[in-house]
Amino acid sequence: MAFLDKLKRKVDVIEAKAGTPAGDKSEPHAGSNYVQIEVDIYQTQEKFVICAAIAGADPDKISISINEENDTVTIQGKKESPLEKLRAEDKTLVPHHQECPWGEFYRQIVLPQEVNAEQITAYEAKGILVVVLPILRLQKGNKEIKVEIK
Repeated sequence: MAFLDKLKRKVDVIEAKAGTPAGDKSEPHAGSNYVQIEVDIYQTQEKFVICAAIAGADPDKISISINEENDTVTIQGKKESPLEKLRAEDKTLVPHHQECPWGEFYRQIVLPQEVNAEQITAYEAKGILVVVLPILRLQKGNKEIKVEIK
């Protein structure tokens, strides 16, 4: 990998950790009005597993995408506050203390290895989004090449 590619990957990692998307800053998500979701990332020799706290989000409205050029996974959606539903029952209800982040979220994760985008799976369990990303394995072994000698 060329030096500039490695440098760009490091910048992407730093931006992803900071919660700001890499790439064109004129994109609509470049503003920081998004809720930060917490993620844990695990790895085996065969796969990465991303676990993201999405309590309050409708799993059917969560978007997961991968940029195969720089191995970046993007998770976005919206964590709905229960306040609106509760206010429908009692119009006088106002927050007294609020710690839970609600609203749209956008999270990018740069992976250190290429993954097989065709075999990515995801599911939701008890408010946790689990994304399984198989590591792409290139065929290795001996290959006989016929060389013409002139």
